[in-house]
Amino acid sequence: MYVSGKVQIENKPSWVVRIGGTFLVLCILLAIYGTFFMTPKDLRISSQNWIPGIIFRSSGTWFVTVENTSKNITYKDLVFGLEYYAESGTRVGSDSHTEYVALGPGEERQFVFNGGGGSNARRGNIEIKRAKRGKVKG
Repeated sequence: MYVSGKVQIENKPSWVVRIGGTFLVLCILLAIYGTFFMTPKDLRISSQNWIPGIIFRSSGTWFVTVENTSKNITYKDLVFGLEYYAESGTRVGSDSHTEYVALGPGEERQFVFNGGGGSNARRGNIEIKRAKRGKVKG
């Protein structure tokens, strides 16, 4: 450290500069990720139902209706987070599922797909984890 009059000059080690630069790059990457892969507030699950398999209890069928409440944004590649619970309420499994579709402004669509949960699963819960923003219609 060098002191000149009332001004104090401090030489920072190179590792401090590297960490600062890395932090800046991470912040930029997170901002980009949040723009294109964020959990959209405009997408709403209006109905959901999971029916466990009758013959093969480790598999079941999801019936999900998703509504895009945005007036000008299209969303695509919807990623659903799936959770499964036993009769006692204990979480017994989780999974994810992606629908590679484009959901336009004001559009509502029903999706039907298979999902697991294990042989102990008796009920399921679903949420939209993320979706990519498409082009803004205007």
